[in-house]
Amino acid sequence: MKREVKSIIYIKLLLLVLVSSSVFLIAVFYSQPKNISLTSNVISDFDSNLLSYYPLDTNTNDLVGGNNGLNTGATQSSNGYYNGSYKFDGINDYIDISNLNFDKNQFTVSAWIKATNTSSSQGIVEFTRSTTGNGNNNRRGVWLGNSGKPNIVYGTGKIKRVSGSMDLRDGSWHHVIGLYDGSDTQIYVDGINRVLTAEEDADEGEEERQLRIGHRMTNISDDSFFNGSIDDVRVYGRGLNSS
Repeated sequence: MKREVKSIIYIKLLLLVLVSSSVFLIAVFYSQPKNISLTSNVISDFDSNLLSYYPLDTNTNDLVGGNNGLNTGATQSSNGYYNGSYKFDGINDYIDISNLNFDKNQFTVSAWIKATNTSSSQGIVEFTRSTTGNGNNNRRGVWLGNSGKPNIVYGTGKIKRVSGSMDLRDGSWHHVIGLYDGSDTQIYVDGINRVLTAEEDADEGEEERQLRIGHRMTNISDDSFFNGSIDDVRVYGRGLNSS
């Protein structure tokens, strides 16, 4: 009889430990930033190369690097892909982050976007690497070209574009990732690695050590303002991959 009582006690203790462990893991999981997928694989949110993370749920704060954004005109909305987002009017709205220390050659940027039709290019997220000035502000990031295809700018002023027929200005949510690992350049759209065009030359960035959401890092007076909503923006300091 005593053995049966001891067995029951041991079983109850084991169940208590298992339940406590499960509750802890669930709490840890839901306290972390939302995962992003390249293909079927998930990039770890604990990656030490995550430089900045902008959920854009209720404000423009960076939850990782402390590089909080200054909002110029964009409207906070509760209708994001994840919770809230920011809506840009395509005329003069953008989010600006200055005095960055992102002197990175390799990078990955990602964002959820819902774009509407416009005849001009639309900046999604870009930052400048150089601190030397004199027009040597190397841009990194992604934007939509005037045909609605994603573009990536990288290296010492280089561009590649998604090839084939694609237009993301359809009013639906799409996940865009651009990455450069020092030699290879890739763009993922909705989890699919897209074929890119040949390399072209790009304009340099207007400002050094700066990041913009909703506008390219070219002259602020140009018309490459995003028209639609942007959510869950991330910037990594290396070229992530699906392995």
